Amino acid sequence: MTNQGIAEGVVLPPPSRLALASAVCFASCNLVLSIAFGDLYPFTITPMFCDSPRLYSVYQVLDPQGVQLPLRDFQLQRNYDGNPIGLGAGVRPAPSFDKFGTAPEEADLRAHVARVIAEHFPGLPYVDVVQAVIGPVDEKRVGVIRETRMRVNAGGN
Repeated sequence: MTNQGIAEGVVLPPPSRLALASAVCFASCNLVLSIAFGDLYPFTITPMFCDSPRLYSVYQVLDPQGVQLPLRDFQLQRNYDGNPIGLGAGVRPAPSFDKFGTAPEEADLRAHVARVIAEHFPGLPYVDVVQAVIGPVDEKRVGVIRETRMRVNAGGN
């Protein structure tokens, strides 16, 4: 018995025409579909994080009993997925007050939440909103740079 290497004497067949055609088709679809339609999963023309966001807000909305409410109900959910807003987030992302890369002022956030309460939750006396703004703490660290807590009712107070 001889001790031969596994690859010795093995002849690999040339790539099949089907494999070559599949690779060419995939590459062509990636190019043509991205140019024709913009983002169409799994093809994209947008490089992730090309907009280089510097800060963002994280929200919590609590009812009078202290139970956390869904952010989507108050349009405070984040639709950002690393691509610029409107690209790569689906055909139509849900409406959101949150704009990744910015941090709204307390008065603007309060007015938005008050409007949502008045329009969609008229029986809710108030909600407590917590906004944590995440951004550069110094040259080397990222963290909470501001936290705002507010109680908002339908009148905006």
